Amino acid sequence: MQIEKRQQQFLMRFCRLNFFLSTGIAALSLLGWVAGASFVTSYRSSYIPIAPSSALLLLLLSGVLLIYMYRPDHRVAKISAAAVAFVTLAVCSLLLAGYFLRVSFMIESLGLHSPGGYGGKFPVGHMSPITATALILASTSGLVLVLLSARAAAFGHAAGIPGMVVALIGFVVSLGYMYGTPLLYGGQMIPMAFPTAAACLFLGIGLVAAPGPLTMPAAAFTGPSVRSRLMRYFLPTVIVIFLIQDVVSWRLLRESGNPALLSAVTVILTVFIVGLAIERIAMKVGGAIDQAIAERNKAEADREKLIAELQDALASVKTLSGMLPICASCKKIRDDTGYWEDVASYITRNSDLLFSHGYCPDCAKAARDEFAKFKAEVKRERATFDR
Repeated sequence: MQIEKRQQQFLMRFCRLNFFLSTGIAALSLLGWVAGASFVTSYRSSYIPIAPSSALLLLLLSGVLLIYMYRPDHRVAKISAAAVAFVTLAVCSLLLAGYFLRVSFMIESLGLHSPGGYGGKFPVGHMSPITATALILASTSGLVLVLLSARAAAFGHAAGIPGMVVALIGFVVSLGYMYGTPLLYGGQMIPMAFPTAAACLFLGIGLVAAPGPLTMPAAAFTGPSVRSRLMRYFLPTVIVIFLIQDVVSWRLLRESGNPALLSAVTVILTVFIVGLAIERIAMKVGGAIDQAIAERNKAEADREKLIAELQDALASVKTLSGMLPICASCKKIRDDTGYWEDVASYITRNSDLLFSHGYCPDCAKAARDEFAKFKAEVKRERATFDR
């Protein structure tokens, strides 16, 4: 229970951090539209800027979820988060339907002028259908988190799994921008802007962590089990290795064009990173296994000691059972040899009990009465003798 509590606290802090980053990116993007700063809204002048509607909805959704995670029991925070999530779901569903029906909504620009810089073929200020889909999933996850309570495992899965999809969408699109090959720029569909992808990435990660350590997909990475430890060490390591290989390949091939150098550098980096990961895992998992073995050996030693004590106790116990022939008058007991002896002697000989003698109240009264009677007779006989 203590481990689960620590994991819950860590996930809550991690969730709030990601919601804060998503809120910050959306707020900066909206300010970029107001100030006409194309770098803030699109990362590069050749990239499409984030739509004002996307920035506003991301700001509202991430912001209210951040407040809700700080005050989950506060009624106003809960109602506000549910209302914003529902509005986001409705607006993005309408925009997504409008895109496929070729209906344009001028209100998407919020009355702001284009920050400039982008001169591509896609319309500026309109939400990408990928962004609309990601926000629909994120708002659905938020509604489940707020209204249905993620304390139940089924509800927690319904909140965490859509959040994971949102994070994957943001991650894939962000990678395309980082490698200089953004997705969908060669097609007809409006691509997702880089600030939108980054905000969705952090928003999705926050939604994955929000339900707690017992729900998927967070449950696969939490807990003291060997499986969980391997997942949270090896999976990030594999991702980092692939990213580094791609970056190194891209840079070296572009600058040197030497495949041998590329292969050598890639192998060295891979071995180095995997070695660090294995050392870390061996230290953590090996320590846990050693501790478990030590606790098991201690438990076995305690069990053997307890068994020995119980055997010694049973060996020293003498019990009386069966039927005892007892005299109806003097209460003596007959043993197996036919000898009659009093109760105290028989029990003392056949058990570890010792007797201490005394008088019960009835016998004490009878003894006093008899003693008084005897004393009166002696006195009467003495008086007769004196005459």
